[in-house]
Amino acid sequence: MGTVVFMMAFGVFVLVAVGFGFQIVASRKVFGTVHRVLDQALKEDAANKTAAQATDRDYSCDHCGATLTDGAEVSPSGDFRCQYCDNWSNVHS
Repeated sequence: MGTVVFMMAFGVFVLVAVGFGFQIVASRKVFGTVHRVLDQALKEDAANKTAAQATDRDYSCDHCGATLTDGAEVSPSGDFRCQYCDNWSNVHS
């Protein structure tokens, strides 16, 4: 009788341990996905702020002299693509 109780208790312990293991794996996967989504959103927000700052200062293209417009692509490092000559310039230069 004692062996049966021990085996049942051991079986419950194993099932609980396996259940917690699956929960940890699943939560890591979910939190990893959330982290990637938030990281992407922060990068896009930084790029949008850089673009907004650049358009507030009326930057111009180093190649053709055209001013930076609202729809210009601006990277987080300040690089932007001219919509007229399609060359890249930097707002910091």
